[in-house]
Amino acid sequence: MKKLLSILFIASLAAACSKDDNPPAWDDKTGACLKNYDFQYEKLLTKADVGKHVTIDEASYKLDVSTMKGQYGHATYTWNSDRPDLEIEILGQIIRGPDRNRLEFTQLYFYTASEVQLYSQESVIELFDIGYRKLSDAEVREMRENLDRQYADDPAGLEQAKKFLEARLSFNYQRVEVGDRAYWSWNDTHGLELNVLAGATSFSLRTKFSAEAATTLPITVALAKEILAKCN
Repeated sequence: MKKLLSILFIASLAAACSKDDNPPAWDDKTGACLKNYDFQYEKLLTKADVGKHVTIDEASYKLDVSTMKGQYGHATYTWNSDRPDLEIEILGQIIRGPDRNRLEFTQLYFYTASEVQLYSQESVIELFDIGYRKLSDAEVREMRENLDRQYADDPAGLEQAKKFLEARLSFNYQRVEVGDRAYWSWNDTHGLELNVLAGATSFSLRTKFSAEAATTLPITVALAKEILAKCN
């Protein structure tokens, strides 16, 4: 979903930009290395890597590797925590369930030079930034104007695009230093999401190792560095 949202608004920004006829320089050594793992997430971030930074309860430990390969595949590590059960309201009913320690590695994505050029950005970093950073009032105004023009003859499409815009504006990511660019957000129920860009490759870690972002974030950053170290 976040990838679709970012593409939508990159496109709406690009509509007002002049397109450079010369593609950007491209030498993605990190991406070439990560591709060699063939989306085997569990090999790029192993149980041993995780165990360097957080204590794993062996009796309850489980690894779930998606049968789907590619960007939407994943490796998910879970084990019991000492936190109380979660209470989640679904359709008016309170559902209780264990608040397990969790790490999901997913969304390995390889940007291309043509993609950067298509959306009229100067670099992969700028392309990545638009998906997460706080947008200025001028950018939001320009996006709304571009959407009005693009969907002038499609009221239903315009309404859907405006919903995407509102969803994008609700993003609350913060910068952290890892890779070439990284953003994180926290949810008390689901935990932390860390999105990392290294070279022209991005990936996501979704983690929960405690009840607070302050203790989960440094562990998650360390795990991101374990992944990147495979290709340094």
